[in-house]
Amino acid sequence: MIKKRSMSRRLSYLFGLLPLFLFSLLLSGGCAGNGTDVFSGATLSGDYAHSSLLSETPSAAFSPIPSSKDILSPASGFTPAPDASEAPSDDPENAFRKAARENLSYYCDIALKSEFGDSDGKIHKWEDKIRLYVHPSADAEKYSGFIMEHIEVLNAIPGFPGIEITGTEEEASAELSFVDSGEMRKRSGDAAGSPPCGLVFLSWYGSDCRIFSGEIFILNEAESAPEDVRHSIVEELTQLTGLLNDSYARPDSIFFQGQSRQDSLADIDILLVRMHYIVEFSCGMSYDEVCDAAKRIFG
Repeated sequence: MIKKRSMSRRLSYLFGLLPLFLFSLLLSGGCAGNGTDVFSGATLSGDYAHSSLLSETPSAAFSPIPSSKDILSPASGFTPAPDASEAPSDDPENAFRKAARENLSYYCDIALKSEFGDSDGKIHKWEDKIRLYVHPSADAEKYSGFIMEHIEVLNAIPGFPGIEITGTEEEASAELSFVDSGEMRKRSGDAAGSPPCGLVFLSWYGSDCRIFSGEIFILNEAESAPEDVRHSIVEELTQLTGLLNDSYARPDSIFFQGQSRQDSLADIDILLVRMHYIVEFSCGMSYDEVCDAAKRIFG
């Protein structure tokens, strides 16, 4: 089994070019709606710079997760957690709050870090529905049903804006391609090593951390194995939501750092996506801000 990796990249202002940008803005009368004129492709690279911030928080034992039925209960917005005496123990919302509170450390580890590439210790997520274009190939045709099944699982999670398949690349905000090992090595930046089974790249606005584009690459079945292809599809599509780190803490999770061929989301994974997309966890929040918000809404 080949261990997979994920990468992220962040688009930011080039402060040295700010005067030129302002002058150009005055001449043009504004910027393009998608922000690509403002964020001109300059990237910051390097290792995650805030790992010590979260490593100071000891990993607690994780509590059992409520069933997917409870995690996927209808409400997607939240009011402050009620007193225990006011909330029935079998109430789905109460079960969600309890699970979220007890797994906050794990959520922060997955949501505020990045296994590879650059991150800034903040929440990054989509605010609009993701329009996904799957590049045609034999693998794309073979796994189309499997891709759609996983998209349906993600789309059922409250708060998540959803993924829809688009028919053209021009309409897409994210793309998925099945590639050979040579292309995968090129994308990973490791020409000599074993190609990863899957990669995801995200781009977000440096000003507010809203994700606006993504790319997924899956090693094709000819150079992989069906089990690895399915696992990679599930992991990379899930990481497309903005959850970019892996961890050894939960072997049952799709975000497990070790070797895995899991090809469906565990309840803990559904919980993390739902936590990520509650309205109180807004784009750009830091670790301290997430913890403060969690106290208000989870108790």
